[in-house]
Amino acid sequence: MRKTFLTIATLCLLGYASAQTSYFVDGTNGNDASNGTSLTTAWKTIQNSFNKATAGSVVYIKGGTYKAQLTLNVSGTVGNPIEFRNYQTDSVYIDGTGLSANPMISITDHSNVIFRNLIIQNLVKNNAVGIQVVCSGTGTVANLMFKGIIIRSINWTSNASTKPSSSKNSQPFIAYGEGTTAANAMHNIIVDSCIIYNNITGFSESLSFGGNIDGITITHNLVHDNTNIGIDVTGNYNECNCNDTAIDHSRNAYIAYNVVYNNVSNYATSSGIYIDGGVNVLVEKNISHHNGSGIELGCEQNGSAYNLIVRDNLIYDNQEPGMAIGGYDITTTGIVNNATITNNTFVANNYANDGTGELDITKVLDCNIRNNIFYTNAQNVLFSKEAISPQTNLVLDYNDWYTPNNDSNNINVNWGSASYSDFSTYRTSSGTEKHSFYANPLIVNASITSPDFHITALSPCINKADPAYVVANNETDFEGNARIINFLLDIGAYEYKPGTVPVQFVYFNAVKQQEQALLSWATANENNNSYFEIERSTDGKLFNTIDNQHSKGNSSAEQYYNFTDNQPAEGKNYYRLKQKDNTGLIVYTNIVMVDFTINDLVSVNTIANQKQIKVSNKGVAGMAALYNNMGQFIQQFKIASGQNLLAIPYLSTGIYYLQINGNSYKVIVLN
Repeated sequence: MRKTFLTIATLCLLGYASAQTSYFVDGTNGNDASNGTSLTTAWKTIQNSFNKATAGSVVYIKGGTYKAQLTLNVSGTVGNPIEFRNYQTDSVYIDGTGLSANPMISITDHSNVIFRNLIIQNLVKNNAVGIQVVCSGTGTVANLMFKGIIIRSINWTSNASTKPSSSKNSQPFIAYGEGTTAANAMHNIIVDSCIIYNNITGFSESLSFGGNIDGITITHNLVHDNTNIGIDVTGNYNECNCNDTAIDHSRNAYIAYNVVYNNVSNYATSSGIYIDGGVNVLVEKNISHHNGSGIELGCEQNGSAYNLIVRDNLIYDNQEPGMAIGGYDITTTGIVNNATITNNTFVANNYANDGTGELDITKVLDCNIRNNIFYTNAQNVLFSKEAISPQTNLVLDYNDWYTPNNDSNNINVNWGSASYSDFSTYRTSSGTEKHSFYANPLIVNASITSPDFHITALSPCINKADPAYVVANNETDFEGNARIINFLLDIGAYEYKPGTVPVQFVYFNAVKQQEQALLSWATANENNNSYFEIERSTDGKLFNTIDNQHSKGNSSAEQYYNFTDNQPAEGKNYYRLKQKDNTGLIVYTNIVMVDFTINDLVSVNTIANQKQIKVSNKGVAGMAALYNNMGQFIQQFKIASGQNLLAIPYLSTGIYYLQINGNSYKVIVLN
């Protein structure tokens, strides 16, 4: 509902209700004594247009570099905003090189204005500011739009490696409301399709909202390569100087479709998106990667951040956890209350390998974490719930957890003062995650260099989300598809769209055959299928194509295929099929593993009659599976430690393979 309201507000309040007046600025040929109404009578300075533009007008600024620091002195009206923008496709640079004043653009108590396609750059001084929007204690600010703005090189120092003290700051974009009542809150501030990058911000943020602000839209922006937090929505700092906890928050914010990356600080935690004391905030369909942390819901000051939703986001390859939630300071009452984290996909976060994992939980109340994919990095740590209180009514459920080692008995969960090393014990002992599971989500590509987090046709996440989950009005998956298909919801940011399935797989197997890996698969039907790519990995995560096989053509009968890998790598080899149809649709199979690690624990009688196989097992008890020379499964056995005689059905003369603990042994049947 919030998204619909803000979109309507944008159209109604920032649209033009009457005929426009056009003004022009030309830094080369203009004259501020002219009337500014044509290119031949253009004004010379942008500041002159900031002084004289009238409601309902558009100011077109000719391309060039304008060395200026500007103060807005005019406002539009509802339905008749003033717009400042570039002329045609010209590039307009507002440049602070060599200037000492601050900020580059200052807006205090003005409303109904649009800024479009301007480049703000090159201000180096402590507390440098690119765009500053202020609503004073008794003032009014409403209906401001910043669209297509580029802000770069707004720096507290020229040397990004210099470690700052807390007093060293720069702020590329900051808006704060000092209004002392709800009536004079800052309203309806929109930042859309902007690029904010390469700023040295010290202990400040790149795109920041604080104080008494009611109505924020942050959409389609690119925020990257800054030295601290990317997007920040705050509260509880008494910026309104009124000690009114009801209005001392940035609130009713919509943060969506942003790409936020490489916002990493070497001196502080730097989230891609940080809600610090914000209220009524929806964060959806963002990509946050390679930041200090992906998304954080926190509350540093006394008070709370509450009514927060984080859904349908892609969060991967961040230095610290993909998601942090809660107040963390034991000296304050700061807490996160009534937050929902749902249907996100987290992959390979916490590359600092500090043992935190994908998720870090501190002081929370009534928070719900469900329907998410958590695919860890190689440290195999799922998440951490810190030993801090309060942590009341915390619910985790219907999540899919997975580690690259593919071993649910070799994971780590930090649960307060306890630590669990296997998934089953964690669920039982913590009393949570009743419907969650450990399984490979079968996403298209978990590589952080070429990620594709769509789930594939065989994913265990399909139709496994919380059946009681109520999809919100206008809620879709990450790429805009219906959130529920066939009455059931999938886990993760993407909903699987079945459509016409080009191939229905019966099985995909791999067995060891001396120094080779024999792969076999069968299809129940094929329609419009082009070919299969055979892919191999040594870590179960990053796959490379080793061969292709063409389809046998459209068929409703079972078709059988096999492939021999003559040069498997030493150790564990993981295989999967990538099936591609003639329209380009891609489907992946399950992953199978063949182990070429040297193993002398098991020996198998290589000549058997048709009734039994002799197995000598010096290792632990386990399971064995018998396959024919085509890789087709025949029978499964239990293997005890010591000598085993395995009864088998009547078999034709030929070569068979017995697979035990990932290793395959040749069995020759003679009748």
